[in-house]
Amino acid sequence: MADDPPPPPPAESHASDGLAATASVLEGLGVRIRVPSGSVVERVPGMNAYRIDDGQDPPRFLMRVQPMVASAASSSPEQQFEQHLRFLTEKESDFSIIRDLDLNFDGARAKLAYLAMPAGEGVLAITGWLLVQTGPNSFIVFSTITSGVDFPEVEPLLANSFATIDLSALESAAASQLTKRERTEKFLRSITPAKLRAAADGRVRWYRLYRPGAGRNGADLEVGFLRIRAFEGERGEVSESSTASSRSTPEQGLMVEVIAKMLVEGDPAHTVDVQSRLWQSWDRQAESWSTLSTERIKGQSTTAAQTGWRARPISTNERGSILTVVNSSPMRSVNAEEQAKSRQPSEWEIPDAGYINQAEVILLGSLLPRDGSMDGEYAFYWYDSRSNRLPQRSDRWERDATPAAAGTTGAPGTTSRSTLISRPSAEGPEFKQLFGANGERLRRIDSDGLITELIEHADLLRIWKSKGLPTG
Repeated sequence: MADDPPPPPPAESHASDGLAATASVLEGLGVRIRVPSGSVVERVPGMNAYRIDDGQDPPRFLMRVQPMVASAASSSPEQQFEQHLRFLTEKESDFSIIRDLDLNFDGARAKLAYLAMPAGEGVLAITGWLLVQTGPNSFIVFSTITSGVDFPEVEPLLANSFATIDLSALESAAASQLTKRERTEKFLRSITPAKLRAAADGRVRWYRLYRPGAGRNGADLEVGFLRIRAFEGERGEVSESSTASSRSTPEQGLMVEVIAKMLVEGDPAHTVDVQSRLWQSWDRQAESWSTLSTERIKGQSTTAAQTGWRARPISTNERGSILTVVNSSPMRSVNAEEQAKSRQPSEWEIPDAGYINQAEVILLGSLLPRDGSMDGEYAFYWYDSRSNRLPQRSDRWERDATPAAAGTTGAPGTTSRSTLISRPSAEGPEFKQLFGANGERLRRIDSDGLITELIEHADLLRIWKSKGLPTG
């Protein structure tokens, strides 16, 4: 038609370098990069990570791009690469270093290395690491894998692509991070002893864990259940054998008790029972917790334990508060000396700002204000018991835009629900939680489809008994 706009001019040709004409933006990572021509760039569902391949069948290379936070307080690309080599050596892996280059991207230190490893039947696998440092202990990692046959052709192509990395978007990301930090500190200052005492209501709340439609004949698959109670308690009540309680004088504070039963792959004969008590002082300056996990299968059981504690600094001249964690797990295949080594405590100096206690993590959605005054993104440091690290998590708190219906909890004009979307670490998957107008958690939805849902105890028992599942 005559009114149709003219066609756009052809894109500038970059055929000589083998790369796409325009850069791909990896949102959330603050990275722009021109990938090899024809490549497929996909965000990994539910994660702040990207998967890239060259679009061929089969692809000549696979690449994953994601953030990484080092466990040390400060690190460098060289130290991270050395740590990786030590890990491979301890595993007695067969490898050889074929490239080891120190690079720089607009002032950001980087390490590019390729390792060759036999993959069986005469096949050689080439794994690559490009670590770009974005902070004292934070990195963006480009990990690649290709074959020894494809590597001579793939390496120069990837070198051209890496040369186009643009980190300028990190500046806007840094500004966003500053806003999150300020909001985070404002919220943490609002957690007064009175607010914590109000959360310690002593009520028992039960939650059902299940996968909708994943069971036999399309029925829901039961995964487990939780019993959560917050109440006022003494630090020494965390555990009879708690190291923290034996070193401290009696002190009252917030106690959160979590009791769980999980079915491993839905098998009622293979269960894990978890009992946790997490305590913190009313002024938030000290904490202690104890977790006992017992796995049972075919009449046999194994137990793992974790104890953590943090004492407030004695004086203003003392270094920051120190978090100490001791993990103990069954290790039948190692000798007594190795078992003792595994139980050595891990220690972290708590950051000056942004740290959230273990008990507060459980109650986060209940402690956040529901009047819209602090809606937005948060950045907390916290202890992640699964990875035994102190990463920075991200949380987004927002109200439901629907006004509360007549007769529901809350004053006219208030909202009936709030949503908390959390990512426990920069590289981890996110999950969503829904909270009622009274701050009670109603539901959690994990990225893999697992549902955690508030339920009456009688209804939970009825469901489990109807399926012949253990309730004790």
